[in-house]
Amino acid sequence: MSESLTDDHLQMLRQIAESVEVTIVGGGGPTRDQGRITETLKVHEHGEKIESLNKEIQKKDDEIIALQKALQELREKNDELNSALKSKDVEIEKLTSRIDELEEEKRGLEKKLGSVELELGLLKKEVEKLGKAKSSQEQTSLKLQKDLDRVWRNMETVKGDLEKKRKENDDLKKEMKEVKASQHKGLLQLMLGARGLPIKPSPPNTLPKTSLEALLHLGEMCRQLQIKLYKSVFPNSFVENVNYKVDTIQRHLIKFPNTEEAKNKWDMIQKKFNWKETYEEAMILLQETRNAEAHPEISKESLQCAISMMDETNDLSGWFSLELLKDLMHMWETELP
Repeated sequence: MSESLTDDHLQMLRQIAESVEVTIVGGGGPTRDQGRITETLKVHEHGEKIESLNKEIQKKDDEIIALQKALQELREKNDELNSALKSKDVEIEKLTSRIDELEEEKRGLEKKLGSVELELGLLKKEVEKLGKAKSSQEQTSLKLQKDLDRVWRNMETVKGDLEKKRKENDDLKKEMKEVKASQHKGLLQLMLGARGLPIKPSPPNTLPKTSLEALLHLGEMCRQLQIKLYKSVFPNSFVENVNYKVDTIQRHLIKFPNTEEAKNKWDMIQKKFNWKETYEEAMILLQETRNAEAHPEISKESLQCAISMMDETNDLSGWFSLELLKDLMHMWETELP
């Protein structure tokens, strides 16, 4: 008998099987043909089930391959971002080193300029004295005038070199600022990944369970910390429900009149916490990752959990370190006058 049966063949076999079954019910015994037909039908039904299961298995294999491909793409993108961040860290270190060198050179030039200016002042006084002296001193006066001209030219040269160093220093600081801004963007993509998921506020009094929730808690900590800093420095200017920044403190110290007391408070706070420029940069970065309208209820326990989660998921890199987050949390929980 052929291994593949058409629908007409199957229908004919079923009719024969029914006819044989009627005959058996009427008193006859089962025949060999009826048994073979029944077995053939069962084999075909099992074959259909096997074919159906094979199709489902193939479908699952296709889904697994697609998911594995997506996972590989995410891993490759994560590796690229990590590599870019490491490159930026090296570039920042080089720029910082060069800026330190320029600062040292600038201090040397400023010291030299002060010495030249002092010498110029003394020579001017000497020239004035010699101008009133007798004619016998005219030759000496002429020599001193030449020395004065020489010193003046030297001073102009030193001023030109100093201005050049200042400009180079400013250019490098601007370049380093751009590099750090680029690193912020790369680090933000690394922490959020390619997931593109919206950040939803956590229920009150809960610990973060994902990297996104951890970022949300840390962003809220930075918001509250900056408000606390502003309130401590400008208690009389503080307004509730305003999201103050460290930049706001610095601008108001320049803009507001009679800020001597506020400047002293800000200096005291910076000294108390050994303030670093990276603290402000980290707070800006963390708040950029937080939903603008999400203000979860946070606690010391939830922040510790968030920081641990960021460390465990390798979302910390370069200057954006575990120690930096612990420093910000310490400032957040410290009472200020």
